[in-house]
Parts: sequence; structure tokens; C-alpha cells
Amino acid sequence: MTADPPATAHPPSSTGRGKGWLAGRLSLGAVFGLGLGLLMLISVGSVLALSFQAAVENTTQLMRDKVDLVIQAGEERVRSYLDPVEDTGRFLQGMMESGSLPLNDRRRLATMLRAGMAGAPQIYGIVMLYNDLSVVRVGRQSDQVKFETWANQREIAASIEALKDMTSPGWLPPIWAEQFRKTLLVYHLPVTVNARREGTLILVIAASDLSKDISEVAYRGTTPFILYGRDRVLAHPALESGDYNGSTSRPLPTISEVGDPVLAQIWSRERRPLDFLLGADDAGHTVLVDDTDQVFVYRMIDRYGTTPWIVGLHISGIDGGTELARLIHLAIISIALLLFAVCTAFFIGRGMGRPLMTLAGAAEKVRGLDLGQVPPLPRSRFRELDTAATAFNAMVSTLRWFELYIPKTLVHRLLREGDAVTAPETREMTVMFTDIAGFTSRCARLGAADTTRFLDEHFKMLGACIDATEGTIDKYIGDSVMAFWGAPGRQPDHARRAARSALLVKKMITEQNARGEAEPMQVRIGISSGPVLVGNIGAPGRVNYTVVGEVVNLAQRFEQLGKLCAPDEAVGILMTRETAMLLGPEFVMEPLGAHEIRGISAPMEVYKLIGKAEASGLSMAPASLPIPS
Repeated sequence: MTADPPATAHPPSSTGRGKGWLAGRLSLGAVFGLGLGLLMLISVGSVLALSFQAAVENTTQLMRDKVDLVIQAGEERVRSYLDPVEDTGRFLQGMMESGSLPLNDRRRLATMLRAGMAGAPQIYGIVMLYNDLSVVRVGRQSDQVKFETWANQREIAASIEALKDMTSPGWLPPIWAEQFRKTLLVYHLPVTVNARREGTLILVIAASDLSKDISEVAYRGTTPFILYGRDRVLAHPALESGDYNGSTSRPLPTISEVGDPVLAQIWSRERRPLDFLLGADDAGHTVLVDDTDQVFVYRMIDRYGTTPWIVGLHISGIDGGTELARLIHLAIISIALLLFAVCTAFFIGRGMGRPLMTLAGAAEKVRGLDLGQVPPLPRSRFRELDTAATAFNAMVSTLRWFELYIPKTLVHRLLREGDAVTAPETREMTVMFTDIAGFTSRCARLGAADTTRFLDEHFKMLGACIDATEGTIDKYIGDSVMAFWGAPGRQPDHARRAARSALLVKKMITEQNARGEAEPMQVRIGISSGPVLVGNIGAPGRVNYTVVGEVVNLAQRFEQLGKLCAPDEAVGILMTRETAMLLGPEFVMEPLGAHEIRGISAPMEVYKLIGKAEASGLSMAPASLPIPS
């Protein structure tokens, strides 16, 4: 039987309103042009409005340049202070390793070390530490040269041992020198002569001198600082005097000990970001300290040891308040203009976007082959959108026709895997045939219209039972249905799926007959399993995705055998021995012995599927079937 085609979803076309209807619609290009013109008007208005804020913008740029200049100057000051120390160390190391400066002539070595200090006045002292822990030490505070040993000086023993294992130059963590009552920064270089480690060259600077150096670049109203990590202060104007009373375990003061209450709050949880005032390499934020906004701007340097240095400054909101207030004023104007532009663009885009969103939602349902849930798209006043809606409605209408003939599972597989899924191949599958007993006489009693409605309802019920087990309906043959399992997707349990589907049909027919709403129905079902040829079969330009083989013929023959083996049952389900062997213990079967099958030379064993073991309390595994020999 063939069902009536669905009603067309085509909207009115060129008849009647036709070209006149399209002529009255707006062009999408014209709408975009108007929208861009409006946005251009807003941009010009923004430029005019921002021109009155030129002084504010200039002040903001000046403030940004000032901050960047101070941070850049602070970083360059650090580099210019420490890099010459490294250069001096590498020069002396090269002379020692090349033999130009003999290490065994310690007095000449001391003279050269002192000469090296002349080129870098920030160097506090230089030490040549030999492997036997003897040293040659020169310093800036005294003209004397020290020839001594550190073997018995416990306070520096740990540092000495660490230096022996260091094979490349680098900066050590700050150390407290009790002898000088100072915090020192140490740069070390290994000295190797003829592939033999002779000792370590050590150059020392005072941290307090670094505080003096960065204070010289401080801009009016700003306080520069260098942090060692996040909570230790390496340099600060408060440390210029060198009065910090440290210790071996505390060579540097913490941010709360340096005497700067503003710096002590730098990492407060209430800090607010300050990205608009910063360059690409900088970071910063504001913190409220004593009801005054304090601005912190800083940059990280990670080349002087394993712990990064943070070079930065803080400035009081009182000093920078005017600039910030103007910047906030500019931001408020910009935000207001932006909101106006966004609202305008929103209302323009909304009119064009709603049909596109509706089209996308409908297209998503089409992609899922849920054609019954696809509503017809409404007409649009935009010419291009109206054309798209009309074409889409026509496409859906065409797809609904195809949905009547093409299995939905096959289409899904084709969308995922392409034409390869339809290539003919031999596969183990299960085929089922159903047939209504006494259908010819029933048709005579019902008439044509009622027969059509009867078949529609019957096929709808069968389709639901087959879909419940992910089977595929191959074709309708009069009042019969042919279905199969195991293709297009592979289903190792194809026999069990077919059996469950058949039992579901039996349940539905039994309940329908019990209600007594219509004339009782009797259905015969035949099931067969085995190898079949499945795929696109037919002539070029007219193919059908189907299965062929002896298994298909057997399923139909077993359905017809129901006239003899299950003449009085509402639903008689007969199956081959191969199918019975594939079923699990949850199915209850009854052997009916060997029967002659039309077209088959030898008798075949026939089994009747009774139900599920859960319902009957029985259990019969395939291996325990009483199959006659």
C-alpha cells in the first residue's frame, strides 16, 4: 500500500501577488547600507564629541608616557647597574682562563682585580675563591688586599659548597654580611683552566647602593621600589642609608618592615586592575589605603637569579587624581556612545537576524530528519530572506516525499559515512515478514476508504515496534511488511532485536483484540537469520537498498507456514533453527518439529517464539533447545 503524499509546504508563488509582492520588499543590501550609514553617523558624532575631550586625551597619554618612562628608566637603571658587574666578571674570567692572568701569582691577581673594580664603581668587592677555600679578596672601602682562607668560616660554608656545584655564571640570592652589616648581591663565575676547575670568581655589590641608584630616577610624587619575589624589598628609598639591621636568615626586609605603609598594601585583596594605563610589558592595579587610591605600576625582570625581581613605583591618587578623573570622564562618554551604537545595531540586526535564526533552527531539524517538526518559514519583508524562506519550504516539502520511501536510518548513515555504506556486501542478518490473515475478506467488508485507514494504523503500529529495536523497514507488500536487522549499521544481536520486535507486535495485537474496539486481527510472522546480500541493488538510476538471498525467502515461507503451525493464535511467530540458536535465555521457544518448506528440498526445523522468560518464569538458553537430530 502507498500512503497519501503530505500536503505541500509551498507558500504562494508568483501567482497573484508574485512580482509585486517581491517588489514591495526591502533589499538586504539596502538595509545593510542604511545600517552602515547610521553607524558612520555615530562614528562621526563620536569623533566630534571626543574632539572636545582632546585635553583629557592628551593628559591621559602624558600620564601613560610618564608611567612608562619611569618604569622603563627603573628597569634600565637596574640593568645599567648590574650588567657592568657581569661584564667585568666575564672579562676577568676570560683573562684567567686564557692564562693572561696567572692564578698562582696572587699579588698580581689582586692588582688586576682592583683594576677591574675601577671600571665598575658599583662593585663593592671582588673575591677569587680557590678550590682549597683560600681566597684573594679586594674591597672598595680599604686599600688592603686580603689573603686568607674561608675553610673555618661556618657562616659562609653552605654558600661555598653550593658554589662548587655551579658550572655557569649567575646571581646568588641576597646574603647578609655580618662583617659589613650590609645586604650583598653576589655574582659568581666558575674559573676553568685547561678543562680543570680552579675556583670561583665572586663580584659583590651592596643592595643599599641599588636603592640610591633607583631613587635618582624617581619622578616627583612617585616612590620607586624593587621587590625580590612578592614580599621582600630589595631596593627602596627608605633603604638608601643602609641602616637595615638584617641577619643571615633575613637578608632583606619584608614589605611591611621597610617603613612604607603604602607598599605594605601592594597585594591587598581589594586591589583593582589598571590595564588602561599600562604598556604591553607592564602590570598594575590600584589599592585604597587610608581612603586614598594608591596606584601601583610594575614590571617583572627574571634574568638576575631564579627569583624574579619586580621593578615598579607607586603614586598617590592625590597626585594623579586629576588625570584619572579626566580619564574616567572620557571613559563614561565612550561607553555611552558605545551603548548607543550597540542598541542601534541590535535593533537593526534583530529585524534581519530573527528570520535567519528561524531558518537555522528549521535547518537543524531537517539535518536530524525530523521533518514532521519543521514548521513552514514565514515570508519576510527582506527580499533575499523571503527568497530563502520560499526555497527552504519547497525543499522541506520535497524531503517529506523522499521520507516516505527511504529508511531514515539509512539516510543518517549516508550523511555520516557517504556512499560506501550502500555498496552491496554479504552480511549476517535477520529478516522478518509479517502478514494479516484473512486480509482479502476484511477488505471486502471494510471498503476502500476504511481499508486505507486500517492499513495506515496497522503499518504505523508495526513501524513503531520495528523502530523500537532499531530495525529497518525494507518494503510494504500489500498488507505485508518486510524488515531486517544488521544493516545499514552492524548489529551483532540482530536476531534478538528481531525477536523483541516480533514479541512487541504480539503484545500490541493482543491488547488491541482484547479491547474489542474493532474486528479481531490475526497476524503471522516469519523470522529467518543467516548470510544475505545487502546494499543498493537495481538498475542504474533506479536502485533500492534491500537484502536478497535464501534467508529472505525462508522468512516469507515461515510466515506462510503460520497457517498450518499457528492457525488459531492472534500472532503466530515462527522462526528457523538458525534464528533460535542466536537467541538468549530470556526468550521462550517451542520446537514444532521438521516441516516441508516450499522451494526447499529437505524438511526444516521450525520453532515458535512464545515470549520472554521474565514474563513466564521460564528460561531456555539456545544451547538447551530440544532440537531434533
